[in-house]
Amino acid sequence: MAMAMMWGGWMSEIEEKVIAKIRQRAEVGEKKYNTTMERTDLTYDEWLQHLQEELLDACVYLEKLMQLTKRVGISRKIDDRGNFPLL
Repeated sequence: MAMAMMWGGWMSEIEEKVIAKIRQRAEVGEKKYNTTMERTDLTYDEWLQHLQEELLDACVYLEKLMQLTKRVGISRKIDDRGNFPLL
């Protein structure tokens, strides 16, 4: 497993991929909305509202995947190697 040194600690490939996706989303968001997360035009309650909406969207995606998993009978058991077989 490849690891990268970051801020005095080691980052796994998974963490590196998450960081890359955060950077990519920040770029897309800045282009799309012409602002960054450092914006100051929203109130605390408005930030909470945005977060709630994002989490509700995530719950919808989660429910869809859970239904698909049941429908196709995908095994959700992790094998001895730590693999998660999809089929």
